Amino acid sequence: MRIIDIPAAVPVMQHNPDGTNAGKKDETFQHFLVGAIDTHKEFGHGITKVRQGVKIHAAVMEANGVLRLEDADYDMLKAAVEGCPWMPRYARECITFFDALENAQQLKVPIENK
Repeated sequence: MRIIDIPAAVPVMQHNPDGTNAGKKDETFQHFLVGAIDTHKEFGHGITKVRQGVKIHAAVMEANGVLRLEDADYDMLKAAVEGCPWMPRYARECITFFDALENAQQLKVPIENK
């Protein structure tokens, strides 16, 4: 199990369709992660991966302060974030989101003796 502390929203420069600056807008960790989930092709390969993507998306959207994921789901989310073609400026402005994912705490579950 991995536990991720959800960072505060960060201001990110927005652009108009013509490329001009439209000012800054707050970007949330959830929106950042959903962007990676929605572009990760692995979540479209077979029903098992589709269901995993749905499960991760639901966990991200329901998280309030802390995101808890099973190790396999964390690994898939991390792969989605690492594989996403981020624009360099956006990536720099969202560095705290990358750090939050990288600094996820591993929760060790004790094995019960029978």
